[in-house]
Amino acid sequence: MNKINQSRLPRQISKKSAGNRGLIKTILVIVVALIVLGYFGFNLRDTMSSPTVQDNLSYAGQVATNLWNNYLKSIAEYIWNNVIVKALPYVIPKEAKL
Repeated sequence: MNKINQSRLPRQISKKSAGNRGLIKTILVIVVALIVLGYFGFNLRDTMSSPTVQDNLSYAGQVATNLWNNYLKSIAEYIWNNVIVKALPYVIPKEAKL
């Protein structure tokens, strides 16, 4: 049984570092994509400042705000007040100084 636990250790470590590589890979893909877009003459600043894009972003922000205020906020408050806050005394050691 001890050999099984030892054989799983390298996999757990590699999974942890793989998650870090995923973040770095995502950042590199975004940077490369921006370089490629610039190479082909695509100006991101002009595109983002166009009235159509600004209107679309404003609409998406209004939808997200409406979704949060009318649906998600009450669920999040319930989870925070009735689950997380009540579980904190059991999770944080009594000796901890906050």
